[in-house]
Amino acid sequence: MADYLVVSCGLSLEKAAEASKSLRRIKSRQQPDSVLDFFKKHGFDDSHVKKLVSWNPKWLAFNVEKTLAPKFRTLHDLGFTGPDLTRIVLSNPVVINQNLHHVVSKIKIWRDLLGSDERLRYLRLEDHAGLEEESEASPLVLKKNPRLILQKPDALRALIDRAKELGVLPGSSMFHWALWVLFIVSKEKFNAKLEALRGFGWSEAEFLAAFRKSPPFLTGSVSSMREKMDFLVREAGCAPSYVARQPVLLTLGSAKRLIPRNRYLEALKSKELHGGEYDVYTAMACSEKFLQYYVLRHK
Repeated sequence: MADYLVVSCGLSLEKAAEASKSLRRIKSRQQPDSVLDFFKKHGFDDSHVKKLVSWNPKWLAFNVEKTLAPKFRTLHDLGFTGPDLTRIVLSNPVVINQNLHHVVSKIKIWRDLLGSDERLRYLRLEDHAGLEEESEASPLVLKKNPRLILQKPDALRALIDRAKELGVLPGSSMFHWALWVLFIVSKEKFNAKLEALRGFGWSEAEFLAAFRKSPPFLTGSVSSMREKMDFLVREAGCAPSYVARQPVLLTLGSAKRLIPRNRYLEALKSKELHGGEYDVYTAMACSEKFLQYYVLRHK
């Protein structure tokens, strides 16, 4: 069986030897072949299969029709298809082991909490949110962050309640992002970032307003946030209150966006090629328009 795990699943000799101990009851390769074929038919490539088998080699002994097929049909019925299906299984392989009723009930809790399938299914990202705009088939917040569906009902409700307390209500364009940020940013880190920005003159009211406008600005580290604020204030000439009104600036990379664009724009100003002052947010946040408006017109 160890040789099979090496050849068919891509495991190392050491891992294959260890994994084969739990597969001693398998008498022929027909059984594990049926499992691998099932995963591949559902979009899992060789690297995915290697991960799954590494996590739990016992899955190779599953009865496809009795165990795997019903769970995948249910996930499909719940809206997880194609890449979204592989993502949720790879991010939460426990869904393969969990009781089907538990998986379904947790997803239904999300639908109840968010109010409708439409809210649950589509997450349209605004250009001003500091994230790339997506099509109408945007992934679910659950598909983008599949670990959320495995939270206990009380934990999910606590996330919803905290988002509401912070002023981000269900139905708002930022509600899904607020849930995601509050899920990955602990209260301790949330408060540490508040204190860090207070050091630049932000009030708590400005901080919370910034969170309601663009929750993802809190996903970076405290040190990264301080570094960006320091640059924006000292080098780019922004008032701290200006950054508070445009928190998307804190989601942009320093090395690849803020610093090089600022240097380029300062060079234009020194040569009086752009008519003087420019709006920092407009210049930093735009994508293709930067090339068109700030670069090509001055060639």
